[in-house]
Amino acid sequence: MVVRVGEAAKADAIICATETGAFVRHLQGLSDKVRLIAATTNRETYDTLIEAGLEAVRLPLRAINKYSQLRHIVSIAFRSARISLGDLVVCALGRNVYQEAGDIVVLTDVEPSIEFVGVSDLLKLTDGIRPTVLEITVEIACKIGRAARRGVRLGAIFMLGDFIKVLEGFKQLIPNPFQGHDDVSRRLTKPEIHTALVELSKLDGAFVVRGDGFIQTAGAFLATTDADISLSPGLELDTSPPLP
Repeated sequence: MVVRVGEAAKADAIICATETGAFVRHLQGLSDKVRLIAATTNRETYDTLIEAGLEAVRLPLRAINKYSQLRHIVSIAFRSARISLGDLVVCALGRNVYQEAGDIVVLTDVEPSIEFVGVSDLLKLTDGIRPTVLEITVEIACKIGRAARRGVRLGAIFMLGDFIKVLEGFKQLIPNPFQGHDDVSRRLTKPEIHTALVELSKLDGAFVVRGDGFIQTAGAFLATTDADISLSPGLELDTSPPLP
């Protein structure tokens, strides 16, 4: 069915997610009209497919659900120069990857928005942050970005990672709303508190979160440091003067 969709749509490529390589081997040879690209998080599977002469991309992480993973796959394939802007691709993900979620097949254009910074780029800047925590943080940030207060869009700062260093110079702008709550209720990974996080984003100050998702505090003023850091292309601060 995946091959039929690709041929009927005259797609430029079929990208299939696989953990063992069985899926891509099953599709291999079924069509000489559409390129076949495997996407896997498994290093051994990736190496085996490359040695066998198949096109493959290595995924740095597995997203929290199959829908996020599909976009992640297309983004990595684009950044690996396997596909190009304007291409039409079939992206297939079998139930063996997300066993509780079932199969999914999506036909999509590779749009310019795929060039935006992705989770894989953010992971390069992190140290000790769990991929799931980073993925959920981005998801919550998107919810906050879609919210509005009196017609004005909201914003927020989430500080993930080296919380010990950050808390050495921070200032609490409001009483810590998470103080005294049990460990489970202070986990960013707990869906029940996401609505509360959107509400708390209306207040001044940042969220300080450990790499495992434990929320240290909210409403924090973050002091700057003189640390010498380098950022990946596209994330640098633009210090050039404004155009006349």
